[in-house]
Amino acid sequence: MHVVILGAGIAGSAAALALRSLGFVVDVYERRSAPGDSSRALGAGVVCWPNATFVLGSLGLLDTMAERGHRIGEMRRVSAEGVPLGSLSTAHIDEVMGFPSLAVS
Repeated sequence: MHVVILGAGIAGSAAALALRSLGFVVDVYERRSAPGDSSRALGAGVVCWPNATFVLGSLGLLDTMAERGHRIGEMRRVSAEGVPLGSLSTAHIDEVMGFPSLAVS
């Protein structure tokens, strides 16, 4: 079966790798030729929660991602005025899930 994926972001790229590993023929199309080639801004980084790093591990990419990123121990929410709104211990989530939360620029 021939599969076409529109968008080479994290989801599209991961889907392409997974489908190729299952023997599908996959073409991925992305409208941008490179990051930053249009007036629409791209994010500077991404946080991969344990469910995402589990998938990266099954695709054989977790070690590479861990080398390029760093583990996070806490996520904090802050208002536009700088007022703390709350926090979440990602270290505890990682321990329960068995996979790390990683931040990658």
